[in-house]
Amino acid sequence: MSHFSKVKTQINDIQILKTVLEKFDYVFEEDPNHSGSIKIIGYAGQVHSADLVVKTDNPDYTIGFEKQKDGNYSVVADWYGIKSIQNKKINETTFKQNIIKHYGFEKVKASLPPHLKIIESKGEKNQEVLTLKLKRIY
Repeated sequence: MSHFSKVKTQINDIQILKTVLEKFDYVFEEDPNHSGSIKIIGYAGQVHSADLVVKTDNPDYTIGFEKQKDGNYSVVADWYGIKSIQNKKINETTFKQNIIKHYGFEKVKASLPPHLKIIESKGEKNQEVLTLKLKRIY
């Protein structure tokens, strides 16, 4: 029986996802061909294909992002196993919330039209509320 759970997200830009993971100091590996050649690891060495794998403190458990047919990425992991190793850096709820919140923030920044300029950005990893201050350029 598989311990992996899969959560759909609206994440669809791998570059922005990698920016967010780097912001949180996560170590990850990407499958450059998106061929499923890299695997996430779970309970009893079970594996699941992924396009991007995030390392945890325990090499026996990793977290994956798997591209779906609709172009969005799902988060796939054996959260029970990750929780059971008392991983202090990665908590399921916090991990998902932080990645999704900061992904949205970075996505907005990347998609601003040219007539808007960012004059202040507050999007550090420990902030509850992320803000952008914009100025219209004429």
